[in-house]
Amino acid sequence: EGNNETGDWERKKWRHIDLIPILNTTLHSMRNFAKKQENNDKEPKVSVFVASDTTKARSWFVENAPPNWHIVRPTKELSRPESGVWFGEDESTTSNVLSQEERDEAMAEAVADLFALGVCDALFIPNYSSFSIVGIMLARAESRKVFFYWFGQYLEYPPTDDV
Repeated sequence: EGNNETGDWERKKWRHIDLIPILNTTLHSMRNFAKKQENNDKEPKVSVFVASDTTKARSWFVENAPPNWHIVRPTKELSRPESGVWFGEDESTTSNVLSQEERDEAMAEAVADLFALGVCDALFIPNYSSFSIVGIMLARAESRKVFFYWFGQYLEYPPTDDV
């Protein structure tokens, strides 16, 4: 599953995911991480920032996260293309239907998302992309945790000695 993108994404079969199992694994891993940070078995209060081109992801977390978790929502919901992403591969013409103001808003949202990822206590990256690299670099610069999805589980990078 993805964001109905065509072109280069469509040809990259390794980028295609089965969304619901990955969301379930992500939530399970996030809960374990949060409990470990609190050093107890109680359900800690958590804020979750979901950066995804797949619109289903945020609503899934709203429906499935523990009730005391806060799922961060943007103050303004921007439109999404029917197929692909606004700023995809080099030759993409998807954003041509946007006015300059809409392009500016979409780009501002993307940049804000990048920096928001950098201040998270932990990043859970189910499918690495060029979009996530800035957040990863910012998180690692501050010694924050980054987890990558690998064959049904999340692995911390760099690995810790307490495994």
